[in-house]
Amino acid sequence: MKKTQKVAKPPIVSKLIPLSTVITSTKGKSSKWIRIDQRFPIADDVKKIIEKLRRSGHVAYIVGGSVRDFLLGRTAKDPDIATDALPDQICELFPNSVTVGKAFGVLKIPVGEGRCVEVATFRRDLDYKDHRHPSKVEFGGPEEDAERRDFTVNALFFDPQTSRILDTVGGIEDLKA
Repeated sequence: MKKTQKVAKPPIVSKLIPLSTVITSTKGKSSKWIRIDQRFPIADDVKKIIEKLRRSGHVAYIVGGSVRDFLLGRTAKDPDIATDALPDQICELFPNSVTVGKAFGVLKIPVGEGRCVEVATFRRDLDYKDHRHPSKVEFGGPEEDAERRDFTVNALFFDPQTSRILDTVGGIEDLKA
């Protein structure tokens, strides 16, 4: 009988290099910035939105499932942007914003061909009435935003300016598991 040779799985990210651990929350929690050495594909329309937010003095990261999928070697689809810009500031920068979720800090920016990019203000969800949808939110930073997300692997923030991922909740470790 022939033995099958076990082949080691390639790492999810070719190099996980902790660049720094910085205190970024008033609660004193540590956040990890992790450099990635693979190119994260970003559509031109998403780049333009991020650049416009940054030129206006705001932080802007790609967040959620597209970051997770990229790290798993899948095609990253429908990137969402998380920012410190408040909803009214987003509307000023993007006057054609679809404001359906504005009260919760979520706007959709039309980018052509019937497509929209979701841009959301960092927030903490408060007062759940139905255990799924908050009745109220409080705007905050990426740490608070990460805490409210459904899974740690969806709470990873990619900074296209530095090619680093902000992981405040252990999402990278959970992806490795």
